[in-house]
Amino acid sequence: MPIKINVSYTPDEEAKITRLEALLKSLLPRHKVKKSTGTPPYNHLYFTPTKSEKHEK
Repeated sequence: MPIKINVSYTPDEEAKITRLEALLKSLLPRHKVKKSTGTPPYNHLYFTPTKSEKHEK
């Protein structure tokens, strides 16, 4: 089952987000990572699964 993770954070929490991003990249290698600026003062970090190979039944 694919997992999408969305994290909202403030600029004060940037150091924590950097560590969290590194941890999640190691745990979820097939996920794309995207950072975006949201409504001030919040920023967003998205982990979205990439297309996986089709499994045979």
